[in-house]
Amino acid sequence: MKSIGRRKRSLRAVGQARSRQGGYAYLALLILIAVIGVVAAGSAQLGEVYQRRMAEKELLFVGGEFQRALSSYASQTPVGQLTQPHTLDDLVHDPRYPNPVHHLRKVYADPITGKTDWVLVMSLDGQTIVGIHSASKAHPIQIAQFPVEFQGFEDRLTYAQWIFVAQLPQVPGQAPVSVPSSGVVPNNGSVPLNPPLPPGGTTSAGSGFGLEGSTGGNSSSGGITGFGGNTSSGGLTGFGGGASPRE
Repeated sequence: MKSIGRRKRSLRAVGQARSRQGGYAYLALLILIAVIGVVAAGSAQLGEVYQRRMAEKELLFVGGEFQRALSSYASQTPVGQLTQPHTLDDLVHDPRYPNPVHHLRKVYADPITGKTDWVLVMSLDGQTIVGIHSASKAHPIQIAQFPVEFQGFEDRLTYAQWIFVAQLPQVPGQAPVSVPSSGVVPNNGSVPLNPPLPPGGTTSAGSGFGLEGSTGGNSSSGGITGFGGNTSSGGLTGFGGGASPRE
């Protein structure tokens, strides 16, 4: 009888030991699953950041293509024609020439939004395009060390503040003009506060997009600097239009 009792106790102890081992194994499995979940979440986040960085680089490339196309459109303007396109399609097929002229290979999609939903930066009269920017309000990852053609993009809060405008020839003796940090002014789209001025154009201190605020000297109050047209007192300063710089 005693041997039978000892055997029962021994079997009971073995069962308890196995139960404890099963509990430890279950706990270890839960911990392993939690670790795998954390690693997977971290990997997904790193993948998202990587994809965003690639999209940013693509946005700068595409924006640079639009900048060069706008500059090409302006520099190859026939006499008497507007130096800015009415639509983005005009950059792909320039309607000012009898034979097709292509300043842009195609109207690229925005790499951030994945759509061709560009916000157009319009001229003061709202008729022609002077630049574009993304519709995305997401915060950029890159905030410094931009190439020269994208000076002014530093410390921007959204991709919509990366404004791509034509890189026009610089007026001798004039400091380069960058895209302003204060954003854009709505006008059938958005108008940059200080885009590059065309050769032959002048502006006074504190002026906005081609607005000459000086009341004395050779600048007339309220004159407008555009990219096409002729120059008269208080009138329009043209880019490549038959106008001479005011002294």
